[in-house]
Amino acid sequence: MNRKRETGNGKGETRTVTLLLGVLCASAMNAAALDTETMLNQMIAEESRNGAELRGDGGRSRGILHIQAKFWSDVTDWRAARKLATKPYAWVSDPAWSREYGRSGLTMLEGKLSAVSVQPSAGKIYAAYNLGFAKFKARGFDLRRCPRRTRAAAAAVEMAVWDADLSRRFRELSAAGARLAANRPGGAR
Repeated sequence: MNRKRETGNGKGETRTVTLLLGVLCASAMNAAALDTETMLNQMIAEESRNGAELRGDGGRSRGILHIQAKFWSDVTDWRAARKLATKPYAWVSDPAWSREYGRSGLTMLEGKLSAVSVQPSAGKIYAAYNLGFAKFKARGFDLRRCPRRTRAAAAAVEMAVWDADLSRRFRELSAAGARLAANRPGGAR
């Protein structure tokens, strides 16, 4: 038995809800502003099991993000060019500096992907980080051509960022909807 529940004035409220849902869906799919902190948290979970394994890749990667010396060096150069503080690779074991270099590295990789006309997504940035930019480029920047482990981790990073973004935007739209309802003639019902 289907019952249609009518509330309020009908058409006006339906348009408002439809507009809010449309904005929510469109904005959730917009990858323009990536949530770097959510990406870092998920990458730490993927790379070091939240700090439980501080060495990876046969000992070539260290710290909470399993950063290799070459990537640290590239990020150091990138940071120096922007007059940001730099540290030698020995600091990779410091969680705060590892996060800081990870944050800068994600920004650097996002710029490198954009520079070669690849739409940067959380998953593609992770793959460029995990494989190295040159190896990801050799795969045509195609996640489907990456190793299974990289694809799975890229998907987990992508979903974490999407979930965080969707939750944030839903809270914003809920607040906007409450303000609209409070400001309509006759007040909230």
